[in-house]
Amino acid sequence: MANEITIKDIKDVFIEALEPFAGAIREDFKSVNLRFDKIETDVVDIKKVVAFDIPEMKKDIEEIKETSHALFANFDKYIKLYEDQKQEMLIFGEHLRRLEDRIVKLESELIKK
Repeated sequence: MANEITIKDIKDVFIEALEPFAGAIREDFKSVNLRFDKIETDVVDIKKVVAFDIPEMKKDIEEIKETSHALFANFDKYIKLYEDQKQEMLIFGEHLRRLEDRIVKLESELIKK
């Protein structure tokens, strides 16, 4: 009965056959774990930067809002001034046209005399 195959013999054969694959898989998982560790470190670093930058950005946004409100208020004033000047120029132009009409009328009366 020296040629009988035992369960231990089958296990040994499987272990011997699968050990190189298991080793390769372990190495791959080590590589993946290292990459995940680096990603985790990068995420932590990014969180620190973002945690610092967000309050600064909020301050900047508030300053921009205040500045833009003042800018738009001044811009509205200039638009109003432009509209007023445009209206005055229209009135002045009409007044000038009437004066020119009077001058033409007076000149024609002088020529008739």
